[in-house]
Amino acid sequence: MVVPVITSAWLVLVFAPSAFAGVQLSCPSNIGIEKGHNATIGCNTSEPPTEVLWYVGSPSSTNPILSLDNNLKSGTLYGSSRFDIKSNGEVIISNAQIEDEAVYTVVAFFATGNYEVGNINASIKGMPLIARCSSCSNCSLQINRTGQLQCTVTESRPKVPLRLEIRRSKHLQFTTGESTSQKNEKLGTWDTSTSAKYSFDACGGFADIRCLAQDDINLLHRKDSYIRVTSG
Repeated sequence: MVVPVITSAWLVLVFAPSAFAGVQLSCPSNIGIEKGHNATIGCNTSEPPTEVLWYVGSPSSTNPILSLDNNLKSGTLYGSSRFDIKSNGEVIISNAQIEDEAVYTVVAFFATGNYEVGNINASIKGMPLIARCSSCSNCSLQINRTGQLQCTVTESRPKVPLRLEIRRSKHLQFTTGESTSQKNEKLGTWDTSTSAKYSFDACGGFADIRCLAQDDINLLHRKDSYIRVTSG
């Protein structure tokens, strides 16, 4: 069972009961981690292992990224500011990034001389980030007569709809352009942009515009930014 622990800044995935609490090594097949958040990855077995090795991919072709042998920690990522291994064999990932998406393989050795192997497919969920003219919750722009707005969602997965909406306006002519998307084939993420041109036909005009990125609530958190545009 995955228990989400949410604070204002972090979402930590904690596996309960504690890792290594069953007879056989039992690992979740898949976990999802929000980009930029912390996560704890672990498996269950009733017999505490004497040694735990974690790999990215196959153990036969890579060196362990983290290992715990009689409470001694090591591994290619040991000492990294974002990776650590707990005393019970769980892996901690801090500030998860797209490049952390992988199949993590754990090899656990026991006092009996037996060992067990488990795999966890960790996927990173893209968080829509609205940039430019909307990087704050309430942006205020003052222009003379004409201007252009552009909003961008970066590193989203999957590609998200993005649009500009006029919520309230006076003396404004508003033309929305086509949204454009570009995929990063290596990371499998999308950057999407939309823009609009506007002009005021009189001084003292104004508009409240919303930049909206939204998709399935189970995949992405909805993000809105509001822009107040006034003519001088």
